[in-house]
Amino acid sequence: MFAWLKRGTPWAFALVYFITVIIFAWIYTLIPGDFYHPYVKYENAMSQEATLLRYRLTNVFRESIIKQPAISKLVALDAEEVVVTGIKPDGNDLIVNLRFKVINTDKQNRWEMIQAIPLRIDTKARMWTPSSGVVLMFAENEKKDWKLFPVGFPVKKDDGELLRAELPRSLYVITVTDEDYRRIHSFLMANAGFPYEIPGGFSRMLYLSITTITTLGYGDIVPLSDRARWLTGIEATAGVILLGLLVSSMVANRERAQQVPNN
Repeated sequence: MFAWLKRGTPWAFALVYFITVIIFAWIYTLIPGDFYHPYVKYENAMSQEATLLRYRLTNVFRESIIKQPAISKLVALDAEEVVVTGIKPDGNDLIVNLRFKVINTDKQNRWEMIQAIPLRIDTKARMWTPSSGVVLMFAENEKKDWKLFPVGFPVKKDDGELLRAELPRSLYVITVTDEDYRRIHSFLMANAGFPYEIPGGFSRMLYLSITTITTLGYGDIVPLSDRARWLTGIEATAGVILLGLLVSSMVANRERAQQVPNN
């Protein structure tokens, strides 16, 4: 009944084993939302995405300040010195560490000052214009000892006293493209364990397929839905069966090689 197993070569079973890994990896990529990735936030892809977002948001803030650089008649922001030094996901919000230069334009008393504030960007409180592909996102100051909206920061006067000056509205209503908004949303989703659009999707699912078919099961990618659990269970079972067939064919080949033909 199982004579065909004896005729099967180890290479044939190894090929089926490999093809099974690829097929299940491809199936998993079709249902990415059915899997939870709790450790994706530590991947290099996330670091690269964070670097790209910092660069894009820096340009967004610079363009916004160029439109409205003045804080008062004599105090303004230098758009070229605006830099997003870091970003940190916090639920549906993105905390942006913004560093900028404040310049006193008074020729008799000119001075410069570097300021840094954390801004919380609320990705849900937005206005989207589909025709132009523009998203308006609203930010507020995250630093607790400063006013939330509008924010104030210390500016030195001649007598050394501190003056509370308000930042321009350009820092609190920023305009981003639809593509940038999708990137921000994808970054937040990936940080929450669902890297739908972060590069490396197939490689993650290929890794999942390999650890599943070999029954290693590290648990760093977790199936959430019933169909995902059924698929991983089927692949694990198929892996055990195929591995058994592979070993059986290797033993059968060895026995045939050791047989001495009768003269």
